[in-house]
Amino acid sequence: MKLLIEQWREFVKQEVEEFLPHGEVRAVKKIGSSALSPEEQAEQDLEKYGYVRDEDERDFDIEVQIAGVSNEDVEEWAFSEEAEELESSYNYDVQLRIVENWRGYLKEQEEPCAEATEFVWHGSKTGGIKMFEPRQAHDAGGGEGQSEKAVYAAYDPNFAIAMGLTEPDENGDEDKFIDHEKKPLQLVLIKGKIRENQKIYLYKLPKQLFEQVPGNENEALSKVGMRPCEVKELNVGDYLNLVRIGTEEDQAYWNKHTGGSE
Repeated sequence: MKLLIEQWREFVKQEVEEFLPHGEVRAVKKIGSSALSPEEQAEQDLEKYGYVRDEDERDFDIEVQIAGVSNEDVEEWAFSEEAEELESSYNYDVQLRIVENWRGYLKEQEEPCAEATEFVWHGSKTGGIKMFEPRQAHDAGGGEGQSEKAVYAAYDPNFAIAMGLTEPDENGDEDKFIDHEKKPLQLVLIKGKIRENQKIYLYKLPKQLFEQVPGNENEALSKVGMRPCEVKELNVGDYLNLVRIGTEEDQAYWNKHTGGSE
């Protein structure tokens, strides 16, 4: 059954709350092209495919705004069997967005923003992040400082935005790297797809908590957690100049540094 079923909001809400019983769903809504009117969807289909698709051919992009969960919970949902079942059986691509963080962080964690005079930037597909915590990174280039357990950010906001332009493909694969030589910098997509008609969230972080990644003038890292100072909601379509589909040369570079194959 591929059509958008009746009472779909309640159905999706129930699925998410059963998976994350400690969470509280605040809203469920269609996003991206799924939120367009039938007329707008038909116009987009004609432009993109040359014909108007049947309803059972469409993916339904759904955002669930949820409180009382962590970033780890959101990631666990994204790779869960429950989320996969919704997509394979109903074409529901259900994404979680944190609207309130349940953790009671100490007041002094807010002070770095008040003291900051300069900032760095972190791009994300997730809105509503209240706290950034160090997480293990894995970099294809294997450079010093590129695979630390840290919070990573960029000195250039465009560099940070590029990291939020793509997502895994229908097989769940996403391989990408940043071309540091390109001006402006570009994200090179080896596997995955561009997040058309979706949002990017650009977080401003206090620069004094970061140090430059060794040998990389574009990126900074911090070994401590912090609250964001500000967040901006942006449209993916406005920044497509910052991403390119990988060429044969890009694929060769990727294979060389990761041991992969085409």
